[in-house]
Amino acid sequence: MLPDLLEAAAQPGAPRLEVVDVSSAPEAASAHGVAGTPTIIGFVGGAEVDRLVGRKGPTRIHVFFDAVATQRRHRPSIVDPVVRFGGGALIGVLGLATDAVPLLVFAAIVVLASARSEWKARRG
Repeated sequence: MLPDLLEAAAQPGAPRLEVVDVSSAPEAASAHGVAGTPTIIGFVGGAEVDRLVGRKGPTRIHVFFDAVATQRRHRPSIVDPVVRFGGGALIGVLGLATDAVPLLVFAAIVVLASARSEWKARRG
């Protein structure tokens, strides 16, 4: 399986591959909840985004690397929640200025939905 991992990691834009021997670093295995080997964990921004446990073929390994690379490229920035919250707040201000109750309700929904999606994204 290691040759397949090395091949997938050598592709352009692939995530960096770090190999850890859990028999010589049991604290690393414990810290990441590794119960069986082989285990492949994909991280983006320090957070786990995907995991493979057990022996996998080359196709599944390449799909895993592609998925982690895609998440790395499309990781939301701090601008995303600011834009969502700001948009909801702006709609709320317009609703207050025009005494339009439907706009106020819509603004509240936008802000609450934004807060919920941000909370879920940070929670993992």
